[in-house]
Amino acid sequence: MSESREHYNLIDLISAWCSMNEDRSNFIELIDNQDSRVGNRPPSTGTFVPDLVWMRLDNTFRYIGEAKTRHDIHNEHTRNQLIEYLRIIESQDFGELVLAVPLGSEKTSCILLENIVLQEGFLTSKWHVISKNLQ
Repeated sequence: MSESREHYNLIDLISAWCSMNEDRSNFIELIDNQDSRVGNRPPSTGTFVPDLVWMRLDNTFRYIGEAKTRHDIHNEHTRNQLIEYLRIIESQDFGELVLAVPLGSEKTSCILLENIVLQEGFLTSKWHVISKNLQ
């Protein structure tokens, strides 16, 4: 599937955010962007493939990153992706989900994640919504 420039900018935002919050040298970053080569893309988490992952040497996830454009946030596909990623985060120590959205979409994205966490009973999942003006 061909992704939009906006989507790739959001993936880059996730990568930058992770780098600001963690020492990159301790992890393997796999990112799905227009420059990715086969073998450098994130692995499937079961049903879905995240836009970005930072993996530890023991193949557990430090960060699972997903980029969503304004028109792609509120649908069943996105909800199912987030549930799957949070389920993985819930099962591992010190993992975090990072959802990147355009500026102005943060509040509804936080509500979406809060609802998922409550409905699915994810008690220890750590997640972040980050945004950027992409105009």
